[in-house]
Amino acid sequence: MENMNSGHNELRDARDAETVPSPEGRPASTTTSKTAIAGVLDIIAGVMSLIGSCVLLLLGVIGTGAISTAGVHDPEAARFAYLPIAMFGPLALLCLVIGLLAIIGGIAAIRQRRFWLALVGSIAALFAFFPVGIPAIVLTVMAEREFQ
Repeated sequence: MENMNSGHNELRDARDAETVPSPEGRPASTTTSKTAIAGVLDIIAGVMSLIGSCVLLLLGVIGTGAISTAGVHDPEAARFAYLPIAMFGPLALLCLVIGLLAIIGGIAAIRQRRFWLALVGSIAALFAFFPVGIPAIVLTVMAEREFQ
């Protein structure tokens, strides 16, 4: 029975070894890599959202140009010349905002500052790229005590 207790004490000692004192003089907190992983996932989703934003904007511009060119020969087509940019422009803006929120939240998670901002970034990552957003939210919520 004593061997089992000594294994448990060794495990507790290993967890205590991860304790890092705070520079502000606050009590020591246990740090893990959850925040770093969540931050990287947020940043990945944010970058993918920014790429998607650029693609949507490009589709709108190309579509508008193509319809405008066709409108030279067909006056009916000229009425719809700005329809692609009117459709894809707001979607591109939405993807841009979501991507920036995810990246800013990812940076906050990596720095372990402002839990609320890291959580907002993880939620934005969910909308940016669903398979990456779910683990980002889970890891951010699990690491709430590590934030200052």
